[in-house]
Amino acid sequence: ALVSALEKEGLRRDTLVIWVSDNGGVVTGGADNSPLSDGKGNLYEGGIRVPGLVNWPGKIRPGVLSQQVSAHDWLPTLIAAAGIASTAKKPFDGFDMWPAIADGAPVERSGLTFASAFGRAFFRGRWKYVEAVPKGRGFGSVRVPPGAGGPRPGAGGPPAAMQRALYDVFADPEESNNLAAERPELVEELAAASRAIDADAPRRPRNFNLRGGGRFRRIGPLEGFPEDNGAHVIDRVDE
Repeated sequence: ALVSALEKEGLRRDTLVIWVSDNGGVVTGGADNSPLSDGKGNLYEGGIRVPGLVNWPGKIRPGVLSQQVSAHDWLPTLIAAAGIASTAKKPFDGFDMWPAIADGAPVERSGLTFASAFGRAFFRGRWKYVEAVPKGRGFGSVRVPPGAGGPRPGAGGPPAAMQRALYDVFADPEESNNLAAERPELVEELAAASRAIDADAPRRPRNFNLRGGGRFRRIGPLEGFPEDNGAHVIDRVDE
């Protein structure tokens, strides 16, 4: 319907269309993310590697792109696609992926990290370090205490319940071969890099405090969601 409307208005060749999923499906809800491991909430590829489509007639050639792209790459990428100069006073967290999308030119990026209440994952090139709950124990199968925001860095390393793993995701996207025991030094290097990023990230306030002392007022769980899943109706904002 969207593409038809663009064609009807004569805007099709002037419009960049982007479609991308946000996360893998919930395995305990019936989703099948195979051949990737696990699903929504967990840090294995079935939870964070998702399909995406970018289309712009006359600007982008048909093909398959293997470049790793993350959600925070879209802002610098769209600025480049629009041909405008950035006026940002601070550096972007993401990378400009337009050379890869438009011309198929690989874009080198520094470490990329993901985190959830179930752990963290850190990418550097072909290597992926995972510090997370074991496979099959992600969203829908493990109750996360209210306010949990993933493992916190510390001298003691990951919590005992966390599984540490190292994968070559270029050669093994199914994450079937844990190489942590074979590359212990690389595991420690990537774990330290991941914690450094985590320590530098601001913490999200649990109760969403607003300017001037205002707060959200919650009036109960959404219909169909159990209380411990934390889905609530916001009745009003008092600011």
